[in-house]
Amino acid sequence: MGDRDINSIRKQIESSESQNDYSAVNTLWLALLRMANLMPENAEHKRIVALVDKIQVDSIRGLLHDPGVDRLLELDPPIETILTSPHERLEREAAAKELNEIRTFRDSDPHQALVSLGSVLKRIRNKREHGFKSPNGPRDLEVLGAARSVLLRLAWLAMESFKV
Repeated sequence: MGDRDINSIRKQIESSESQNDYSAVNTLWLALLRMANLMPENAEHKRIVALVDKIQVDSIRGLLHDPGVDRLLELDPPIETILTSPHERLEREAAAKELNEIRTFRDSDPHQALVSLGSVLKRIRNKREHGFKSPNGPRDLEVLGAARSVLLRLAWLAMESFKV
C-alpha cells in the first residue's frame, strides 16, 4: 500500500462531491472497494471486513446515526418492496432482516449493524449498476441520495483509518 494509492482514492472520494447522487453512489462504492483491495486478505469479503475492522467503534456508531441511514430505514414503502422492472428480483426478506438488524444493533453491536448496512448499500449500488435505478426517478433519487450520504461518510472514515 502506497501513499500514491491512498491519494488517488482520496481524489476519487473528493470527485464524488461534484457528482449527482446517481454517479456519486458508484464512485464512492468503487473507492471503498479500492481501499478494501489494499487489505492483505485473499477473498473480497474478507478484505472488506478487514477494512471495516480498521474503523473505530465510536465512528461506526456515529455513522449508524447518520441522517442518510435514518432515511434508508424510514423509506415508505421500505427498500426492496417496489419492483421497477420485470427483470429485477426483489429480496424482501433479506432487506427487511438487514434493516431490522441496523435498527436493533446500531448501538449495542455496531459491527453487526454495519455489516447489515453494507449489504443494503451493496444492494442499492448493484441495482443502480444493473439499470434498476435512474438518475431522475423521485423514489430513486430518495434512495440514492440517502445511500450517497452514508457512502461518503463511510469512505472518509475508511480513509481516516489509513492515517495518511
